[in-house]
Amino acid sequence: MKKNISENHKRILEAAEAIFIEKGVKDASLADIAREANISKGTLYYYYSSKSDLVFDIANKNLENITNQILSWIEESRGNAFASEILEMVFCKLTESPTLMKLHLYLLKEAVTSNDALRVRYMEKYTEWKGMIEESVQSLFGDKTRDAKLISQVVLAAIDGFKIQLLLGFKDLNIKDTSDFFAKAIK
Repeated sequence: MKKNISENHKRILEAAEAIFIEKGVKDASLADIAREANISKGTLYYYYSSKSDLVFDIANKNLENITNQILSWIEESRGNAFASEILEMVFCKLTESPTLMKLHLYLLKEAVTSNDALRVRYMEKYTEWKGMIEESVQSLFGDKTRDAKLISQVVLAAIDGFKIQLLLGFKDLNIKDTSDFFAKAIK
């Protein structure tokens, strides 16, 4: 994705996100996105000649957003909070936006079912996220944590699980108790 993006480009990305969430990636058309962005199809084709190029940029934007949230969590938490508070903060931050959670799951569905290039991108990002979480666990808890790699996998799986359950409408998720449980397991 270009660093300095124009207003049209921003509108296209915002419109594509909205249409992908509303219709799903498979049923969304470039014409739908152009209409939602209030631009001509020609303008859209200037930026994106195919839907897959647009899906890649949306996925990249979404993945970068999640990565930045995790990096922010790591920086904010160093030495300033208890393990349970840190975990609760990361679970809450990564599940606070229903729109981003829906988009993330739509793009994951595409990656898993039909888009190999997107699947590779997600695998790379998940590997990066697990490494970031593992590094944070070791940094926060030191040598006492011999299972940092396993903990990072379980924490990442819990984040995805929370997203799915929240989007399904579960109201009784107790993120605080889950965070306390993980913190006790880490020690």
